[in-house]
Order: sequence, then C-alpha cells, then structure tokens
Amino acid sequence: MKPEEIKIKLFELMHPRLQRLGIQETDIDENESLLAQGVFDSMAFIEFITRMEEEFDIEMDFEEMDASDFTSVSQLTDIIKCLVRK
Repeated sequence: MKPEEIKIKLFELMHPRLQRLGIQETDIDENESLLAQGVFDSMAFIEFITRMEEEFDIEMDFEEMDASDFTSVSQLTDIIKCLVRK
C-alpha cells in the first residue's frame, strides 16, 4: 500500500471527528501530533487507533513504541506501511 493511500484512509477515518470539531483536513499538519493539534484527546485517540487497526488489519505493539512515535499522520503512515507489508 502506498503512503498516499494510507493517508487518504487515515483522513477518511478522522473525517467525522474533524467535521464535528469544524477542522478542515487542510488545517492538519501531517508532521505534528494530532493530540497537540486538538484533533483528539487521549480517549478519542485510543478509539481512533482501534478503528485504524481494524481498517488496515494490523496490530500495533505499544510496548515497543514511545507514545510520541505514533501521534502524527506521517508517523502513523510509516508504521502502517511497515505493518501492512508483514
């Protein structure tokens, strides 16, 4: 799966939340934390990760990751790209 395809799916998953918050996709900095940008609080982010794992049929191993390693669209795209290949 190509990185751009992954990003499109991530934004599709985020769309309902962005719409509720009145945030445009173009307002999201793909290299900044989605938490810091106010897109998600910690509980909503956990729900997002769960939906993301289901959508991409992957399982993220949080024991091997630092939380700051997977909070941006770019970081999530890289992780998903690696996990989808396995």
